[in-house]
Amino acid sequence: MWLTNVLGGPSQKAKAISFEVQSFKVDHWVTEVICDSEAEARAEATRIQNAREGVRVIREFNSPTAGLVETVIFSEMRNTNRQSIQPQPIDEAPVCEQTTDFLGPASRRTITKLLRQYLEKRSLTASELLYNPAEIRRVMNFENLVPGAVGRAAAIQGKMLNQDTRQRRDVIFDALGQLRARAERAAKINLPTAAKHGFTVAMGQVDAAAKGDPAEQDYLAKFVLCNDLTQIQNLLGKIEWLISLAAEGKAEPWQLEVLDALVSDAVATSSVVQDLLGRQPDLGTALIRLLDVVEGNFVSQGLEQAPEVTAALSRWIGSGGAPQSRATLIES
Repeated sequence: MWLTNVLGGPSQKAKAISFEVQSFKVDHWVTEVICDSEAEARAEATRIQNAREGVRVIREFNSPTAGLVETVIFSEMRNTNRQSIQPQPIDEAPVCEQTTDFLGPASRRTITKLLRQYLEKRSLTASELLYNPAEIRRVMNFENLVPGAVGRAAAIQGKMLNQDTRQRRDVIFDALGQLRARAERAAKINLPTAAKHGFTVAMGQVDAAAKGDPAEQDYLAKFVLCNDLTQIQNLLGKIEWLISLAAEGKAEPWQLEVLDALVSDAVATSSVVQDLLGRQPDLGTALIRLLDVVEGNFVSQGLEQAPEVTAALSRWIGSGGAPQSRATLIES
């Protein structure tokens, strides 16, 4: 898909619309053939599907604004013993009017809910999927996960907007393409990492690269930190590292907002909340202890064996420095 778009054909102008037939092998999709018509692509997919673990047809459209926009129009997976990761059910999907809205808290919460299984398996957050180019590519090519998730969101939003689901789906894929391109452009700036060069140095370079644009400053800061976060292999470790950066006392207000947003993503799943609370005898006690966290009063007691990061998170929230994380935990 993307490789075809980057390399192009031999001195031929790319067609506006094409249809790519792909087969699934172990853990990724492989292009079988590119067709000029949907009917031809579907016929080829039907022909080979019994001999493949999975097949799908992708409609590729060269958008003047987003570049290559890809939409899955057919997908079929064979039953295997491998545990399948599927998009999860959602009851609501806030409409994003602008591409930047997909980076906002409401969008990230929806992504976390839809892709919960994938995020938990890979110990990732929604922001890491949105800001890290490698993770964007990986999730887009993981079976039929993203097309299925986009379809669920588009169906809900289509009803809200009285809009055709397919049209809304194309809008979402167009936005995802723009976000992928933006992350790849940010990677070319070669900003220093906070883990290697220090938080203050990295944010100073971010500030210089943003050239006074607060939105770009916020984006590049999250880009830098998310590239560091992908190297930490568990969600509690990500929370602990982000809080340690805030606790250094050198972060400016806008930097604390960035850290808070990233922590809020990491505490957005029930499994992380359970890990933060440790061993609790019942749901009622767990809820009371969760209230202690958001009120800044959490101190590990007795046999619950809560990790040290829980008390640190509680102190940060109690100081008023993490409103997004507090709101996410209250929603839990």
